[in-house]
Amino acid sequence: MMTSSREIEMQAAAPATAGMARDVPAEISEEASPEGVDVNALPLTGWPAFKEKFLACFWELEEHLADLFGLNDSKYQWAVDQYMEEREAQKDAEDFAAFEQEQEMEMENARAAEETDRLEGGEANAATVPLTTAA
Repeated sequence: MMTSSREIEMQAAAPATAGMARDVPAEISEEASPEGVDVNALPLTGWPAFKEKFLACFWELEEHLADLFGLNDSKYQWAVDQYMEEREAQKDAEDFAAFEQEQEMEMENARAAEETDRLEGGEANAATVPLTTAA
């Protein structure tokens, strides 16, 4: 069975990715390749080569345009940012509350020490008591 050159061209024009072997129809590999030569290792020429280079250029252009228009950015980045700000504000509020509680405890301990000193006579009275050597 003989296939037309149009069918062979359509089969050979299938997209090929870089580094992977291309599928070559059996008719082409039997007719065009000499013995012992791997057709998949041969470089592309003509229309398939042009098409492969054009598609590679197109995909690179598409990638740059996607970056330009922000299509590669997170769709819900605003929600992530808002959550992180709320979490940071909550942590700051907790840290501030702990700091205030610590300050209150220090002030309360200082007042209790003053109260104790005042009730026991404290150091203010100790400085006025004369010391004698007579015992």
